Amino acid sequence: MWLELTQTSHTSREVTKPATTHSTATLRIVSGAPLIAIVGPTGSGKSDLSLRICEQLGGEVVNCDSLQIYRYFDIGTAKTPPAERRGIPHHMLDILSPDETFTAGEYANRARPLLASISLSALPVVTGGTGFYLRALLDGLFPAPSRSHEMRARLAARLSVD
Repeated sequence: MWLELTQTSHTSREVTKPATTHSTATLRIVSGAPLIAIVGPTGSGKSDLSLRICEQLGGEVVNCDSLQIYRYFDIGTAKTPPAERRGIPHHMLDILSPDETFTAGEYANRARPLLASISLSALPVVTGGTGFYLRALLDGLFPAPSRSHEMRARLAARLSVD
């Protein structure tokens, strides 16, 4: 086991530790509010590790998986069933219907205020396998125009003609 402390900017520090052979746990302090991020592929032990950390450090789990956001996607996403969550609050799970669109930017916009709220009384433990969501949450995204439904409709119509 090893620990690494990295100064990533004047407002954040990271402590990284290999959690299992397949996942990594990172303690990141962003603007004075610490959080732990556990990332890795499905089935690597992230959920169990997050529960153990939450029990030991008084944390709450914040989902960072792009499919666990959706209701009814339980089996293929390895979503921890409510009965196995050990009474630990889980956030950003089952918040959308499968027919709804959700972007990394929308994830970050919803998760940031949630992290601030959790940080008042507990340690946020951000857990999941969607690195792009985590990057959007911690570092933000580049400025870009939002999705254009009109452009999509025009392109779809063009495809159906060709």
